Amino acid sequence: MKTASFLVLQLLTAQAAEPDSATLERTAAVESARLAESPDDADALYRLGTAFLALNTPKKAVAPLKKLVAQEPDLIPPKLALARALRLSGEPEQARTVLDTAIAAFPEESTLRAERGLLARVLDERDVAISQYAVAVELAPRTRSCASTWARPCSAPAARTTPSRPTVRR
Repeated sequence: MKTASFLVLQLLTAQAAEPDSATLERTAAVESARLAESPDDADALYRLGTAFLALNTPKKAVAPLKKLVAQEPDLIPPKLALARALRLSGEPEQARTVLDTAIAAFPEESTLRAERGLLARVLDERDVAISQYAVAVELAPRTRSCASTWARPCSAPAARTTPSRPTVRR
């Protein structure tokens, strides 16, 4: 049941327009209050963590996402969000551990591979970045974010503050 609610949440957030910072701050406040009442609410942990990521405060996102990953180890979106939060908060080695463990458990998941490729760019591991992006594109050839990320030059390492979602220019 929890997996289904995460899938619905992911689908809805994928279709929604980008919220503004005031909306994200309200979301963080609401989810924090919800967690005060029910500390193990998986949906609230996920929404709080992703709200902090969207607000560009990845250090705040780490704690709720770590708790969620410990609570729900079989879900991919929380692991991906945690790895992203760790990468953006300057903890690339922890992000690598999360991603490598997740990829070992879910080798066919293109989003994990794409995030691992981005992390490899941050760590200046060009060959790893290329191989992870190649696998991600093979697994999801119609995913624009993978294709646009792959199209970026790998000659220079990515900045630690690379946005969590690549943009596609038309």
